[in-house]
Amino acid sequence: MRVPIGFGLGFQLPLVMLFLERIGIFDVATYASQWRVAVIVIFVVSAVITPADPYSLLFLAIPLCLLYFGGLAICRWIGPGRFRRRGRLGRPTPPWRAISVGQRHSGQRPLGAGPPPLPRSPRAGYTTSSFPPKTS
Repeated sequence: MRVPIGFGLGFQLPLVMLFLERIGIFDVATYASQWRVAVIVIFVVSAVITPADPYSLLFLAIPLCLLYFGGLAICRWIGPGRFRRRGRLGRPTPPWRAISVGQRHSGQRPLGAGPPPLPRSPRAGYTTSSFPPKTS
């Protein structure tokens, strides 16, 4: 019973690594510098979870080591701020302000212009005198 649960929990390793990196407990440099300790811990945990068979130990430990380095690659790829740009006050920057000057083209609004205007209604621009008079 311990072996299937150990395999199932072990394959969550990249997600746990990413979660711990995103909340700030560990960073990518710590994962990269402590990889030897992580491999030893993986082998010790694999030896405790699996029966006394060395093949089952290797069948659990080798994929977990690969998953550890895969989690390290995911943490490096996502990195801090990959999906979120922050403004001066720590709030997400609106998309119309997040573009740089070099990326603008002629149809875009200038930086700092605020959100794009709402579309005009069909009656916008008409005055009351331009409608036909009421006939009663």
